[in-house]
Amino acid sequence: MTKRERAVWQIRRYTSVPQSVIALVCAGLLLFACAQTPTPTIETIEFSIVSDATTAPLLDELVSFYQDERPTITVNLTQAVNAERALEAMQSGSADLVSVSSLLDSAAAGQPFWNRTFARDSIVIVAHPTNPVGELTLSQLRSIFQGQVLKWTDLGGLDVDVVPVSREDGSGTRNGFEALVMGRREVSPTAVVMPSQEAVVEYVSMTPGAIGYVSPAWLRPSVNLVGVEGTTPSPKAIEQGTYVLARPFYFVARTAPTGGLAEFVDWVSAGNGQQLIARDYAPAP
Repeated sequence: MTKRERAVWQIRRYTSVPQSVIALVCAGLLLFACAQTPTPTIETIEFSIVSDATTAPLLDELVSFYQDERPTITVNLTQAVNAERALEAMQSGSADLVSVSSLLDSAAAGQPFWNRTFARDSIVIVAHPTNPVGELTLSQLRSIFQGQVLKWTDLGGLDVDVVPVSREDGSGTRNGFEALVMGRREVSPTAVVMPSQEAVVEYVSMTPGAIGYVSPAWLRPSVNLVGVEGTTPSPKAIEQGTYVLARPFYFVARTAPTGGLAEFVDWVSAGNGQQLIARDYAPAP
């Protein structure tokens, strides 16, 4: 057999293979190739945050937006009754991060904890809706909560008793109020003490002569907003420093966050989260 004849025989030999056999071979090769290609794995990240009652409304919104942008992130967000309980969760290790409206003295005790300001809020003064006094000075406010002013007539108001309403020990809002208004002076022991900002608003709305303090997120039409030193609170007034009862919101952790937690903190305190914060609060400085 010549070379030419052998070549023709080879061509006829291979082209005579049934098409069904060829299809089966190709399918097998395809399955083998797929089996050898590793399936990419998507990394999931999970961490826990505990917020105090004051920062809870903002944190809930921030976490919701963040998880929408990053569906592989799971943030377990829970609320503590006040800043003290939130910080205790961080110290015990049951929270990777906490958000609080005050560091309190407990956060400064022992080892130095990592913290960062992520927003600025204010403390607003609320009075009973029948109270005609729409503005107070810091000095007048301090005198009220010291128990030195007993009648609203002394401040140009109605002939009713002044009833100061404060918060419980461990409250970040109380800590902020005492730092900004009271200084080293004590709130009067006769002041009514409420366990939450909602309770403060409810009590003030139902008690003629009552005056209290809350975060702006808890303002309701059932109470009157009282200006301080000629200014009422707003994100712009806080940012410009014209409203005197302004205070920061903090992230606190045992050590500086890393990995996915650090990405969340950066997103909130220095990234797109600041645009969301600026809707109702002043952004971080």
